Amino acid sequence: MLRERLLSALVGLPLLVAAVLLGGWPLALAMALLAGLAGFEAGRLAGALGVSFASWIPAVPPALAVLAWQFWPRAGLYVLALSLVLLLARAEWQVVQEGRPAREALLEYLALVAAVLYPALFASAVALRRLEHGSLWLTLVFAGTWLNDAAAYFVGRAWGRHPLAPALSPGKSVEGALAGGVTALAVWTAAMPWTGLNLPASLALGLVAALLGPVGDLFESLVKRAAELKDSGSLIPGHGGVLDRFDSFLLIAPTSLILIRLFTGAG
Repeated sequence: MLRERLLSALVGLPLLVAAVLLGGWPLALAMALLAGLAGFEAGRLAGALGVSFASWIPAVPPALAVLAWQFWPRAGLYVLALSLVLLLARAEWQVVQEGRPAREALLEYLALVAAVLYPALFASAVALRRLEHGSLWLTLVFAGTWLNDAAAYFVGRAWGRHPLAPALSPGKSVEGALAGGVTALAVWTAAMPWTGLNLPASLALGLVAALLGPVGDLFESLVKRAAELKDSGSLIPGHGGVLDRFDSFLLIAPTSLILIRLFTGAG
C-alpha cells in the first residue's frame, strides 16, 4: 500500500505542480477532468446505495462548470443552476409521463444534486489560481491538505493508540489527526513571509485544513461504509479513486478561498 502511494505521488505530483504553475486552461482542464471522474465515482456510489442512474449524468455538469469557471465565474454557476433545473425536469417527467413512483424519482434527484455539486467544488482550485499570487495560494492549499493527510497517516500508523472515529474509519487515530493539524498550522505559519498574512489569519487558514481535512475524509468513509465499498474507484493506486484522494481538498479549498479573499481584500 505504501509503495503504491509513493509511486502514485511520483507520477501525479509533477503533473499537478505543472498545472498549478501554468494556471489558466491547463489547470482548468485538469480540474475539469478530476471533477468529471469524481462525478462518475459519485454515480457509482449512488448505485451501490440503491439509487441507480447512468454514471455520465453526474460526470458532465461538474466538468462543464469547472471549464466555464475559467472562462467566467458566473458562467460556472449558471451551468450548475441549469443542470439542476434540467435534472428536476427529468424527475418530474419520469413521474408524470412514465408513471415512476414519486419517492424513487425524488431520491434519485437528491442523489444527483449531491453527485453534481460535490465534484463541482474542484472549481475552487480555478478560482484560487485566478487570484493575485494565485499559484502561491493554491500551492499552499494543496500543501496544507496533503501534508496534513501524510502526517496523520504516518504518525497514526506509528503511534496511533486512540481511534478517532472507529464506527467510520477504524484506521484513523486521534494522535494522527493532531499531528496532521499541527502540520497544517506549520505550513501556513511558515509561509507568512510570502503570503503577507498576519499570524491570526495564517492560523485561521491552518485550522481550516486541520479541521476540515478529517471531516472530508470521514464524510467519504461514511458514504463508502453505507455503500459497502472499500474505495470510490481504482484510478489512483494506493489511494483508490479521485474522491478518495481529494475528499479533504474539496472542503478545504472553497473554505480557504473565502478566507483568503476576506483577508486580502480581494472581494
